Amino acid sequence: MILISFLLFLTSAQDAIVDLDDKMQLGWSFDDEEIIFYFVCQVGDTGYCGIGFGLDMYNVDMIWAIDSGTLIRVTDGWSEDRVMPDPDIYFSGGTSDLTNIETNSENGVLTVNFRRMLNTGDKYDFILSKDLKLDLCFAYYYTSDFIYHEQNYGSGSLVLSSDQANAKFDLYSKYYKPGYEKHSILMSIMWIALSSISIILARYFKWWWPWVYFHVIFYTIVLFFTIYSVTKVIITNENMLYTYTSSQKYHSRIGLTISALIIGQYMLGILSRVLIYFNLTETPITVIRKAHYYLGWVLHITCLFNAFIGWEMYNSDFLKVIITSYVVLIVVFILFEFWNKVYPIITNLKVRFYDSNNDYRILRFNESYSTIFKRIHREKLDYVFYDNYLLNVRNFMSSHSGGAFMIKKIIGEDAGKYLNGSSTLPGFGINYHDLSAFTIAKSLAIADLGYENTVLTGNASQERMVWEVADKFKVCESTYCISLHSDEWNVNRPTGFDWMGKCFLLTMSELTQTKRYYTLVLTNINNWDDSSTKNIKLYIKPYTKGKVSKYITSLNIGEKVILKGPMGPGLMLDNIKKGKYLAFAGGTGILPFIDLVQAIWYNEVPEGFMLYVYVSFSSENDVFAMELFEATAEKYPEKFCYVLYVKSKSKENIINLEKVREWKENIGKLRKVWVCGKAGFSGFIRDMLKSAEVPMKKIINL
Repeated sequence: MILISFLLFLTSAQDAIVDLDDKMQLGWSFDDEEIIFYFVCQVGDTGYCGIGFGLDMYNVDMIWAIDSGTLIRVTDGWSEDRVMPDPDIYFSGGTSDLTNIETNSENGVLTVNFRRMLNTGDKYDFILSKDLKLDLCFAYYYTSDFIYHEQNYGSGSLVLSSDQANAKFDLYSKYYKPGYEKHSILMSIMWIALSSISIILARYFKWWWPWVYFHVIFYTIVLFFTIYSVTKVIITNENMLYTYTSSQKYHSRIGLTISALIIGQYMLGILSRVLIYFNLTETPITVIRKAHYYLGWVLHITCLFNAFIGWEMYNSDFLKVIITSYVVLIVVFILFEFWNKVYPIITNLKVRFYDSNNDYRILRFNESYSTIFKRIHREKLDYVFYDNYLLNVRNFMSSHSGGAFMIKKIIGEDAGKYLNGSSTLPGFGINYHDLSAFTIAKSLAIADLGYENTVLTGNASQERMVWEVADKFKVCESTYCISLHSDEWNVNRPTGFDWMGKCFLLTMSELTQTKRYYTLVLTNINNWDDSSTKNIKLYIKPYTKGKVSKYITSLNIGEKVILKGPMGPGLMLDNIKKGKYLAFAGGTGILPFIDLVQAIWYNEVPEGFMLYVYVSFSSENDVFAMELFEATAEKYPEKFCYVLYVKSKSKENIINLEKVREWKENIGKLRKVWVCGKAGFSGFIRDMLKSAEVPMKKIINL
């Protein structure tokens, strides 16, 4: 710049001179109502340079000089857009107001000086004055063709002082304009802070019922300020929509894409909420939630990336803060992910290896399962049973990934069979939940209902019991009886009925932690007239894709299994009364009723008690326990009656709505109706019972 300054001073004396960058200088002096401008630029043998009275080329007064090598032309012009400007004379009412133009080109240095009025009266000329502070842009290039200047440009704040001491030009970063810093800070707060908190709540705090409200509130704030800030940048022309550098191009395009996607993401979130509350099928909920989930992560990561580009362009010390924030954010997500994935495992290990009278127990209800069940329907409580717990799922419904309707359908039921993949709702596939789902379930517990403690007596914990296979035999072609013995536990047959139909939770192995529920049955089906009880008996049908059932039925005598229980609602006969009871059993769904039928055989039920059972088997190979049923029905026809349907044998006794209505009319008032079987069977029976106007508060789905 020494050579340029020297040449410029040779040309004329100035009031002030400033460096625009390392290749261009601008000088000026005031002469009454006129100003004399001088600018010098190293452009080579041919080239151009120019200045504009504004931050960029959008609607700005410009002056430029082009050196073709043989002729230097200086033009007073106007730029309407970020493209090549036109002379003022091309516009209606525009005039060329430069006078006393002098130019020189020597040794690759282009020098220009000219006069113009401070206020020309031309609407296409910027009004100047002494000591004015204004925005100034400049550009130059090394060709006489008036083409794009690439990186050879800049803008800044100019003080048009009449003396050198106060003259000043502050070069902005090429990517900085007033308002961009506010935009950057606002977007950083929105996406690094609020958006991250919103994601953390949705991913790791679904067990905490207010999460969805905070998630929506935070994301609404992010949506509003993102759209507001981007829109303001565009409207006020403080945007990079038409800029040409690679960083500007990426940042502006990504920003506009984010603005569009965040609206779509918000609509997906709202739609998922609507479907969760009002939809009755799983597929649209699953599709929408998956789209919302993946788009959310893509959008969040893209925004963080774009924020980094923005701060990098601004070239601010704040970039260090942003990088630090990203590191902290990554660490926070790693810690939450560790907590989400590993903490349930740790909790499960504690449960398996330590006494279960632990600190996460809540209050103990003195009410029986039957009383609680009645309260649920009478008071319309959103309660479900889970193992030995009572859960309040009211505030969790909106968090359930399958939709609130799924939770609503199982109110008053034992939810454990759905959590462990033992059963599902009619029309839906089996859902396998990860360990975090079980942690969430326990966090919803409002009471510990304890275990059934009259069947087993011992000093160890019923949370994790090790039993040994004592015997194994078939009760029919497809179903095994696994007899289990333990030196730590004594097995008793209680005198009451509240233990009937309860279940054990069987863990496949220490490693896989795959679990299934199996009904507690004390009756020896092959010798049902023998009331002596020494061992627990699990009746299991191995299924082709049933990992647990195949594993258990393949065990040899002496091998060990892990049990928890007995627990759950069971038949809820804690206060058995005279009256009429109806049961629908499909396949191994007959098991919860076998001990009750044996109790009828021994005439242990009260006078006036009558049990009707409809039993359905797929084939003759699945039929078992019918000797007990037949003998009991013959001995006490006033207390027990059953109907057998074998699908492969004939259509005789097939169930339909007409028969259900006929039975209901003939039986009269029912105390309880039990349904137990596969999801399809249970759903079919429950739909018919509903159509037959059997009160839902009477129906117990096992």
